[in-house]
Amino acid sequence: MTIGSDDIRRRGWRHSIILNMSVRLCRAEWLFALLLIASCETISPTSTIPSAPSPNFEQHSCTVPNVDATLAARMRCGTVRVPRDYARPDGPSFALSVVVIQSERKSELADPVVYINGGPGEPITVYAAAQAKTPYAPGRSLVLIDQRGTGDSEPRICPTTDRKLLDVTLSLGADGGVSAGDARRAAFDACRREALSRGIDLSNFGTRVTADDFESVRRALSIARWNLYGESYGTDVAMTLAALHPATVRSMVLDSMYPPDPRPSRATSVTAARRAFFALCDSDPSCFAAPGGLAAPTMKRKRNSPEIH
Repeated sequence: MTIGSDDIRRRGWRHSIILNMSVRLCRAEWLFALLLIASCETISPTSTIPSAPSPNFEQHSCTVPNVDATLAARMRCGTVRVPRDYARPDGPSFALSVVVIQSERKSELADPVVYINGGPGEPITVYAAAQAKTPYAPGRSLVLIDQRGTGDSEPRICPTTDRKLLDVTLSLGADGGVSAGDARRAAFDACRREALSRGIDLSNFGTRVTADDFESVRRALSIARWNLYGESYGTDVAMTLAALHPATVRSMVLDSMYPPDPRPSRATSVTAARRAFFALCDSDPSCFAAPGGLAAPTMKRKRNSPEIH
């Protein structure tokens, strides 16, 4: 789905989401500690960011892997410090990892693309080299931000259980079943206990806070308006960012939409998406025409399976 800033203002952000829908099936979901927080949050209609101090982009040398000399010349890496709690703007802060990749074109447009990745809990700046090859909008810079608590951004929420969270998530995707679900719940409960024992306030995380963090980065980079590209859970952040700061959004793309709050269960969302996907293809014979495509035995089984992981 693509939405312009006029749509955001005229129709309201929640009504705009019905314009179109892009569905991807068989998506891998890497669910780390922030899932506990983001999945339970109700979005606030207002932002507290105007009271925060002016943020700064502190540039440092790039340590992104797989970057050649040509790409390195177009890349800026650094951090932006944001309040841990926007209600206390002068209190402690977290450093967010930011990578800006300039366009290959010499005459660059002023409004960049910010890619908002999903999860929640996935890093993104570590994949900057791969992201640079994606033609989101030729002629525009690409901004990548590790959301707080992920990647190279502060804090590490539960460092001793990171591997366990990954293992149980992969197990759930591969095997499913009650035991896998119970193991994942136990791992996330352990992560929560570890975070609380380290003095981390879990109310300092969530969709609205992430949107305010992105707004802080926009201000630090002196960007007047930008184009939002949200994917999976990132669509929720993009819609929230557009709702809280509509004047800063030139356009918005929602890829593989993640339902906004109040959020249905994952099983409900996956089932609805699958039905919509196959209903669309049923109306277009060419959808099934390609050899090895949707008419293949694997896709037929997925169509009839109770859930797609």
